[in-house]
Amino acid sequence: MFYVCLTLSIFNSYSQTAKEVVKDMGSGFNLGNVFDNGNKSTTFTSFKPIIDSYAAAGMTNIRIPTTWYDYVGGTRLTDVNGNIDKTHPRFIELVKTVDYALSKGLYVVLNTHHEHWLKDNYNGSAYYNTIFANLWTSIANHFKAYPSKLAFEVLNEPEGVMGQWGEAVLPTAQSGILLTRQINKVGYDAIRATGGNNTTRIVMISPNGQANDSQIEEVYPNVSTLPGGGSDKYLAMHVHSYDPWNFCGQTGTNASYPGVTQIKNDITVCNTHAQNNLGGIAIHYGEFGVGRITNQAERSATVVKEYYQTFAKACIDLGIAFSVWDDRGWFGLINDAGNAFTYNLVPNMLSVINRAPTVSITAPATGSNYTSGTSVTLTATATDTAPGTVTSVSFYDGTTLIGTDTTSPYTYNWTPSAGSHSITARATDNGGATATSAIVTITVTTSSSDAFTSSYFHLINKYTADYMRPTGGNATAFITQYEETTVPTLSSYQWEFIAAPVTGYYYIVNRYTGKAIQPTGGSTVDNTNLSQTTLVTSTTNTELQWAIETSDEANYYWIKNRKSGRYIRPTGGTNGTGIEIVQNTLNTTYSSFKWSLANPVAKTTTAKSSTTKIASPEEIVSTGTIIYPNPAYDSIKIVTPVEKTATVSIMLYNFSGNLVLSKEFRDIQNNFEESIDINNIPTGNYVLKIKKGNTVETHKIIKK
Repeated sequence: MFYVCLTLSIFNSYSQTAKEVVKDMGSGFNLGNVFDNGNKSTTFTSFKPIIDSYAAAGMTNIRIPTTWYDYVGGTRLTDVNGNIDKTHPRFIELVKTVDYALSKGLYVVLNTHHEHWLKDNYNGSAYYNTIFANLWTSIANHFKAYPSKLAFEVLNEPEGVMGQWGEAVLPTAQSGILLTRQINKVGYDAIRATGGNNTTRIVMISPNGQANDSQIEEVYPNVSTLPGGGSDKYLAMHVHSYDPWNFCGQTGTNASYPGVTQIKNDITVCNTHAQNNLGGIAIHYGEFGVGRITNQAERSATVVKEYYQTFAKACIDLGIAFSVWDDRGWFGLINDAGNAFTYNLVPNMLSVINRAPTVSITAPATGSNYTSGTSVTLTATATDTAPGTVTSVSFYDGTTLIGTDTTSPYTYNWTPSAGSHSITARATDNGGATATSAIVTITVTTSSSDAFTSSYFHLINKYTADYMRPTGGNATAFITQYEETTVPTLSSYQWEFIAAPVTGYYYIVNRYTGKAIQPTGGSTVDNTNLSQTTLVTSTTNTELQWAIETSDEANYYWIKNRKSGRYIRPTGGTNGTGIEIVQNTLNTTYSSFKWSLANPVAKTTTAKSSTTKIASPEEIVSTGTIIYPNPAYDSIKIVTPVEKTATVSIMLYNFSGNLVLSKEFRDIQNNFEESIDINNIPTGNYVLKIKKGNTVETHKIIKK
């Protein structure tokens, strides 16, 4: 099967907002008459050349209309409860299609399409809601580990009892409007409830009247009517346009061509409502086109070409993505062999829009490993189609901007912090079109040559000879000094230095509390005391970053805050237990500014820090699995043997039994090794389940 050949990188992603995704989606097409009704072959190899031709022409997204619960060719993809049958041949071909499109760099929109069991009968009851929720739960769970380039469209063209032109319930009827909102929310809630990548996956909802763009104002007049009440930045609006029908429809005529101004105006009105009244929600025009049943030759006319060009350019100019309708029939745009575009409509259409550039990271290679403090040169190539030119390439670590280069070759030197990093490059051209590269994952581990990061230390003041410690070893306490007559054994006296993402600076973290020190409130004022806070690695939290400077006396150091530029010492240089540690302007003649890093304990027997690569004995379980660090701050690394080729599933549950993280890695052989990002989950105890084929292991994980 094709999908087993995909690289792992496409299944790892960060969360792009709907606006970012839709802008990047750009121009695309529909794979119509395939999985929606079976009029064309559903065998992947039969339409693979079509996907290839569209991608080669410059298309950057594909919409895959899919009918699930209704019968297609005598069978359906679900059971009576709406749970998908993953062994169904049509579903297997669908997964191949999604995987292949993603491997081509295309964005993919997957929907529930005809579903007349629902559209013709929906009454808002639990019966229909349960089946539809089960359906989306089943779909969302299967594709949970897929990247943000896969979007879900809740329901294609709400119609029937939800409101349809020329029928008993018109789209303007309040009953149809309310049912449309309700069914969109049922699907939306089901998707979000599955967790994992689906908490931030782009979900598209549609108005009624067969998703007509003019209905957006009726169905969703303001943000309060949207699922999530306008707070979900990963929600998008999906609309269609075949207006006017007496020109665009399959029974239409070219004599009814509305002209350029009207085409642009309809799109602008829809977009203006979205921007002004729906919180700037992103829009995807999922269908438009011109069809003819009998007089296909009309589609070769200049007005038809102008229609496609005008519609496409108007969308792209407004930052709206589109997927032109192609059924290889009345609205056909390519032949069944996939080697010729009908009437050259697609190349003509693309010739007038500013197509997005292409971009890829050439260095470092995904899977590369570095030691902390190493400068990594990020390199990307980016090209554009004339008249477009690439104006800049920006590099990101997840959603955090690393840096930007405006000249080719596009490079940026970066010193990453310890941990796992998901790097992307984002190219922008002179027309504002953007494209994002595939993700490159690197791992940074603590350098064994860094004496500061390899051990835990006592911090002893030169003048007072007292030890630095959180008061009472409390995680919420200020930092004070303790006068001791013997070397203390409590871990609350011990401190570790974690390399910050800026060379020469460290986070200072208490071994017992796991908290990092800072001048309280990030103050830059003299005599501000030190407090503790949760460590979040960032280039911008300069108040948490400290330079360890060699003083004018051997084996003693000055410790300077990066933000304030001030140095720590006991208040007034005073001796005794309970004296607060504060920051002051450095006076090199005062020994109270000097600290020794005493009684080092190598990080070889425990792993409280996310920078420690050594696993403790209790982390090496009887199954041969290694999980480190544990406890951890932002990521854990899992190394486990795999006896035969298998899918490895990683699932993290809180102690209430709720799934908070899920990832799936396919076709793993011999050994599985992967860093899992846990930075965004709350602190606490968790149960980690590792499923390898038919084998399941369970481990306890502590998030600090």
